[in-house]
Amino acid sequence: MPTASKLTRALAVCLLALPAPAQPAKNPFAEAVRTTEPLTAEQQLKTFKLPEGFTIQLVAHEPDLHKPINIAIDAKGRLWVTSSLEYPWAVKPDAPGKPRDAIKVMEIDPATGRATKVTTFADGLNIPAGVYPYKDGAIAFSIPNIYHFRDTDGDGVADKRDVLYGPFDTSRDTHGMTNSFTRGFDGWLYATHGFNNQSKIAGKDGRAIEMKSGHVYRMALDGSRVEVLTRGPVNPFGLAFDPLGNLFVADCHTKPIQQVIRGAWFEHFGRPHDGIGFYPKIMGHLHGSTGIAGVVSLDDDRWPAEFRGNLICGNPVTSRVNRDAIDWKGSTPTLVEKPDFVESTDPWFRPVAFALAPDGSLYVADFYNRIIGHYEVPLTHPGRDRERGRIWRIVPPKVAQNAGRDWPVDLSKASAAELAECLDHPSLSARKIAADELVDRIGRGAGEAPVTKALSSGTARTKVGALWVLRRLGALTDEHVQWAAADKDPLVRTHAVRLSAEREGAWPREVGWLVQHLLGDRDPLVRRCAAEAIARHPDAQWVYHLTHLVETAPPGDTHLVYAARLAMRECLTAGGLDFVNRAAKVPSPAEARTIAGVCVAIPTPDAATFLLAAVRENNVDPAIMGDAIKHLVRHAPADQMDGLVALCRQRDPNNADAQLALFKSVKDGAAARGAALTPAAREWGAQVAKSALAPGRKPSSQRTVAAAEVARDLKLAAVQEDLIRVLGDGSADAQSRGACAEALLKLDPAAHTQRVVAIVADAKQATSLRESLARAVADVNTDEARQSLLMPIRTASHAAGVRLAVALASRPEGANVLLESVERKTLLPRLLLEAPVRDKLNIAKIKDLDARITALTKDLPPASADLDKAIALRRAQFTAAKANAGRGKDVFAKVCAACHQLDGAGATVGPQLDGVGARGLDRILEDVIDPNRNVDPMFRYVNVTTKDGDTISGLPRREEGQSLVLVDSTGKEVTINKAEIQSREPSKLSLMPTGFHEAVKSDEFNDLLAYLLSKTVEAAK
Repeated sequence: MPTASKLTRALAVCLLALPAPAQPAKNPFAEAVRTTEPLTAEQQLKTFKLPEGFTIQLVAHEPDLHKPINIAIDAKGRLWVTSSLEYPWAVKPDAPGKPRDAIKVMEIDPATGRATKVTTFADGLNIPAGVYPYKDGAIAFSIPNIYHFRDTDGDGVADKRDVLYGPFDTSRDTHGMTNSFTRGFDGWLYATHGFNNQSKIAGKDGRAIEMKSGHVYRMALDGSRVEVLTRGPVNPFGLAFDPLGNLFVADCHTKPIQQVIRGAWFEHFGRPHDGIGFYPKIMGHLHGSTGIAGVVSLDDDRWPAEFRGNLICGNPVTSRVNRDAIDWKGSTPTLVEKPDFVESTDPWFRPVAFALAPDGSLYVADFYNRIIGHYEVPLTHPGRDRERGRIWRIVPPKVAQNAGRDWPVDLSKASAAELAECLDHPSLSARKIAADELVDRIGRGAGEAPVTKALSSGTARTKVGALWVLRRLGALTDEHVQWAAADKDPLVRTHAVRLSAEREGAWPREVGWLVQHLLGDRDPLVRRCAAEAIARHPDAQWVYHLTHLVETAPPGDTHLVYAARLAMRECLTAGGLDFVNRAAKVPSPAEARTIAGVCVAIPTPDAATFLLAAVRENNVDPAIMGDAIKHLVRHAPADQMDGLVALCRQRDPNNADAQLALFKSVKDGAAARGAALTPAAREWGAQVAKSALAPGRKPSSQRTVAAAEVARDLKLAAVQEDLIRVLGDGSADAQSRGACAEALLKLDPAAHTQRVVAIVADAKQATSLRESLARAVADVNTDEARQSLLMPIRTASHAAGVRLAVALASRPEGANVLLESVERKTLLPRLLLEAPVRDKLNIAKIKDLDARITALTKDLPPASADLDKAIALRRAQFTAAKANAGRGKDVFAKVCAACHQLDGAGATVGPQLDGVGARGLDRILEDVIDPNRNVDPMFRYVNVTTKDGDTISGLPRREEGQSLVLVDSTGKEVTINKAEIQSREPSKLSLMPTGFHEAVKSDEFNDLLAYLLSKTVEAAK
């Protein structure tokens, strides 16, 4: 559905998935399944609250349309709507009958806002999303392709469907599909690709793009070419241009609204950036939820001044339309939260898309529904509404006074001269439609003269429209652009440099000089756009210009710095590194520092050459020193390794934490390269580990874990006593003790197995520690070690026993021991009903597994029955008045933050949990206690089996050369050599371990519930 969010995702993973409470809620907005009954459209109309002077009108409702997903305005002023009955279940190609979805066209009475005529333009569609009226029809998506639907006989109904792009992947998600088709100033059609699906599409020119999960991309309208603009955001749904040509995207996860910078990488569930860093966010607030859908820039002179230039977005989780003003920090837009633009007392109100019309009114698509979540609530939930959908029209005061009298109403019949005049229309929407009509309908022959005339005598916005029309008509000259670059208005200069960016092929000298001039423009946005243009026309000559741009950027202008660094990477890759390394000009320390910060994003020996010199001369930002060292080990000549080790040993030699971090960078770089550590590197690692574990040092979990891992990897027998001391220290944290146990068992398993097993068997120890130690014992891979785990499993609580059993079964030999022990009645058969245990047994390929388990468990109730009892018990034990949300925050930090982020704190291994309180007690309990009940595919772990039989479970995060990096259930990254991998098998289970409710004390569990329930929309406000 159009609004799955980080919140939406959360549910599926560990802490959250959250549907409806069993008892009626006091606040109907606080439930994933609304507890009120639907209203008629006329009743709903009375529930809205808008700013003073604004009016809202009912345009259309069921049965004229069903679930609206995207909307658009055409040149006639008609509204195009993608309407779905099928959502969220796509009709399979081999299913009987045809899909029932459609594209509707609505003719609107400008005075009343009512749809006077609704035409089904195209039917038989399959969850359509993304629609753009074009020529004799519309371009729209319907599973699995983007089509040009055409009305060739003029009867108002599509009679031809041409595939432009596809097929798109929709196998993983039907709400994360391509959507939000938006025409740019340049004539391209911009779109988003939603969460989780993985599509590979190509234009007629043969150039293909791959999009894994969220992306922003653009396409030529004739199907000839498609281009990726950004990697991410997580789940974009909604695009909007402003008059300056800035593109904003609504994101259903990280932040409600973000800006599109070509080449940007956005944060995405722990995935790494491209070396440059993640796109810098433009807002710190979340509007009370992360289920955002649709964005529009309010660019119309007829709107009240306080609203002009604002961005609004739909918030279907809170049933509101949010509003943000923009505070510009140089070229960086910073969003300032304003009072909500639309509120409704009807919790079924679900605003998901917007269209700002040429007449100044704003259309809102309302996915009217009891349920909005895609994963919070099972797709099969009977409460999901399929029939109802509404379109609303919001009219500002000045527009209401002139309803139906603004010229021109029907731009599809306007002459070239009228369209050229319309390039100065008060509405950006009208100006863009006029430009499209001049290009698509009028064409060069008749359109060029009036546009050229308008260019010479018009306002700044007329000049902008005319310049783009001339370019799209093939009539733009270098003189036009040079003239625009000298304009006194920064709006025109901004578009002048954007026009230069769109130029195909290498820039002629004159254009290069023009861009160089604009790179020093007094307006920061012009400078940023110049950097973005250079990124598309990279050349070595620009490197030092860009370093200067970074060094002189105004404080807080993060987007200018980011764009300049992206451009610098392209220039350094396109010969700039050779230019810098060999040129007579020696970069200043500041220049070298800036260039080095970009070189870590360029995986080449030339980049390593520059980085090595920068490290030697101390011209590397300490914040990226680890990345620089890792890059050097991976890409510099192998004979440089020992010299690099010597450099590292000289950097802060008495700081054990710094030395351990540098050694890890060397180790990780060697692993990514597929190379072994040199003797000098090993000797350094041994010295660092021994120093870090010395008894006199102040305890540090991070330091101890890092040192223990070095001892494990290098097999440092000399530190065994230090490892034993930490392992036996009950006051040490679980991570430190677990790392020490793993190291000891690698060093001398015969001497240390029973020592470790004794802790595994101690019920007073934390379950997470016992589990990690049991896994380390299982990895010893001897029959004695495996047998030693049976007693701890047998004597543990059921939840703890499950986790220990999973650890034992992490190798095929252990899985066999576990099953045989149940058959001998040494262990209870209920273990075999637990999904995580069964998952491990399946991987082991045990003979006659299903039959053996069936025979052993035939008289047992399903495991879900016990979980249902646990959920009911915890519900009965929870009393909000006695629980303390403040203490619960500390519990969250201790047991949840390693994987989940809330209020900006914690990691993003699993989904962010902002706004989770809106899901209600019952759903939170369900997904905490039974995390495998409804798992988002994005957060299902994989089981990697190595050639020596070990099985490692975790979420795939990235591949670095010869290394595969997973993240386990504790949030820890695990690196595996690809050459050692025998198989990868996806699981249907959550990475979150079961038994969470037993691992956390009852009072702490209740405090945690209170904290999560406090994270509501109202609290966020």
